[in-house]
Amino acid sequence: MGKKDSKLTIAELREIVADKEKKTASIKTVFKEKTSLEPGDRSRRNFGDETKRALKFVYGQLSKRPRSIAETRTALKKKGFGAERIDEVVSHLINLGYLDDLKFAKWWVQTRQNTRPVGAFIMRRELEGKGISGKILDEAVSGLGEGASELDAATKLADSRLEKMQGIPKGKQKKRINDYLIRRGFKYDVIRSIVEKIR
Repeated sequence: MGKKDSKLTIAELREIVADKEKKTASIKTVFKEKTSLEPGDRSRRNFGDETKRALKFVYGQLSKRPRSIAETRTALKKKGFGAERIDEVVSHLINLGYLDDLKFAKWWVQTRQNTRPVGAFIMRRELEGKGISGKILDEAVSGLGEGASELDAATKLADSRLEKMQGIPKGKQKKRINDYLIRRGFKYDVIRSIVEKIR
């Protein structure tokens, strides 16, 4: 009992690492076709040196993870590219399908919910911070704040936290879980239903 029992076995650690690697691999394959560009990409051959440099920079960004159009514009501006060059590059990448705000937003929601779940309110705020708005935002988060989806995500987080609260009085457990889920942007009725089950 005590500290010895709370330690993870080597087998359990390996399982956790394997699970994280699997999720990472899954995330990277979402936009694989859009980011695995060959060096001799014909679509870049008629561009000037500065545009090619801008495209190379963006391709490098996209190879790490998908980006929104607004994120791409901001990154190019920080790199010192002018407005005309940014418009040219962004337009070209949209036409090729390498920049797609709806696909990006859906990818962000899926990835976030698989790794660090949050409620619909926080999710909307995060996407808005990346330049996603209007119908695209609504479609990307549709279903997030509804019944089972939000309850499942909040329950998963609460269970994970409760495992670390063994020995703490139930009253304090409830308060900590309540406050934690509020910070994660979950609805009041969802939080209440979870907290009430802590006995």
